Amino acid sequence: MARITYGAIATELRGSVGGSTFQKNKFGFTMKNKPNMARLQSVDQNAQHRLLDYIVKGWQQITDAQRASWSAWALAHPVQSKHNPSAILDGYTYFLRYNLEHALFVSTYLAEPNPGTLALPSINPYLVFFGGALSVNPQPTVDTPAIFFNLFLSPPMAKTRSFSNSFTRGMTVLPLQAGNVDISSFYLGKFGHLPATGNTVFAEFQLWGGSIPYIFGSQKFVLTVL
Repeated sequence: MARITYGAIATELRGSVGGSTFQKNKFGFTMKNKPNMARLQSVDQNAQHRLLDYIVKGWQQITDAQRASWSAWALAHPVQSKHNPSAILDGYTYFLRYNLEHALFVSTYLAEPNPGTLALPSINPYLVFFGGALSVNPQPTVDTPAIFFNLFLSPPMAKTRSFSNSFTRGMTVLPLQAGNVDISSFYLGKFGHLPATGNTVFAEFQLWGGSIPYIFGSQKFVLTVL
């Protein structure tokens, strides 16, 4: 997707030209290539679409006071739009983005933000294969169980390949605290086999506040299984 800035002659384009689509949304003007549907949606993609529908309906079902609370929270805790850093999320888009992370594994959305502050500690995660089991440890500098992370991992990758989240799949959600946690069943469910010691695995830690809805963003790593 490309961001477009118009000049004095051309002020706006809409519709499709060849293989490109021009459109406008609340975050500006964009141009993107029209996709060629080469295959059906995957199980994970369909689940993500259902989750988005659930969160959108959640916004419609909460009260006006709760929606106002999200608008006030978004104003007090500005987060840039993913596709346009010059735009800041409003109450609705903050609710969507936060709850897509919150509800991914816990299957429910946060209806209203709770007051408070959270500080994100540094993490130095590792994966370990021992005794036939695969475990993860986020290894934060400070245990912060009020912060959670959605864990995404890839199958074993070539050591020369750069990180790409197109290879990762969602595993589970865990509190941000030190300690090895067995994730063998989740990994086997996605890939059918566990990585061995010395394998390279892409890992994404999608961090978010529990009842205090901070969006910390993702941290991505290329890990060697210990």
